[in-house]
Amino acid sequence: MAKKEINEKTFELNITSELLNLSKSFLWYLQESPVYQKIPPTVFQDLLKKSTFFAEGLTQKEEANIESGGYDVSINFPAANGIENRLMILQFKSGSRCQFSKLEGSLFEKSKNTDPEHVLYSFNDDSQKSQHATLRALADKGDIKPESVMYVFPRVTEKSDFYSKVGELLYHTSFVPVKELDRQAELKDKIIVNGKRHKFRVNYNGNKSEVNLLLLLLDPNPNILNDILSELICVQIERFVKIISIEDLDFYQEIIEAIRVAIINFVENYASYDTLLPKVMNGSSIKIEVNKYLDQLINSPNNIPFAPSKYTTIIPLNGLKMEFDKTIDLSKVAYQIF
Repeated sequence: MAKKEINEKTFELNITSELLNLSKSFLWYLQESPVYQKIPPTVFQDLLKKSTFFAEGLTQKEEANIESGGYDVSINFPAANGIENRLMILQFKSGSRCQFSKLEGSLFEKSKNTDPEHVLYSFNDDSQKSQHATLRALADKGDIKPESVMYVFPRVTEKSDFYSKVGELLYHTSFVPVKELDRQAELKDKIIVNGKRHKFRVNYNGNKSEVNLLLLLLDPNPNILNDILSELICVQIERFVKIISIEDLDFYQEIIEAIRVAIINFVENYASYDTLLPKVMNGSSIKIEVNKYLDQLINSPNNIPFAPSKYTTIIPLNGLKMEFDKTIDLSKVAYQIF
């Protein structure tokens, strides 16, 4: 593999920033509504203060479970205004450009593909070759939503290209939940095992990918970015409405309908990226999923429901506490809280 021009931390900082900026961008469209002037500025200030990712590494306490031979892991972060935080475990990977694959049976064989150029990544490439099993163990914990543990593969390989795409990196990134990778492997009687480094290949459009050690040709979810953004937007709306409920404002339904209009305007702007994306990623699914949650808010003004929780895990106000087998090393895993 050629030398990588962009490190994983650079991708992590920029892509998480883009996710959060997009998730709260409905606020800017809300300014066009007459209801905007009625909302105290402190409401917006409180929400914007919470809209940042906080990254931390997992630590283990081996002495905690002597009888079971395991250890406890605690995930805690102070919750502002009594509003629960969300957890995502994002394993970023940087790749390098490859003109074609020499592996027989690959999607990117030069002899079988008119456009074999792609991005090549390594995963399960830690010193013990057990990274995937560690992430799988996290995804299998009942306290954690399985699809909130995922690989992030930015399809950007040169610094010049990176600089030109800052602010739009999300549209050039493949998100692959760890359990989805395992599920597709199992369907084809394959398994990603410890002790072996694997190569993940994806074309620059993101619509063809494979794990080449297994010759596992993946069926990528073309709508996953929209699904993730829908959920994050709903989380921001949930927080916004909870802050409003603390203020005890008397125009709750008017605010919800103003948010609905703001989402429509956001989606219309988001759809302008159609030139970069497949047609299925035009933002319509975002409007559908967010409207479902807005309908729940309209119907439950006195008991605000949680936003969807598929790609994010709700951290209870008293934190998450989980037990793991002592043989699993979580010391290299970082998690993102927002």
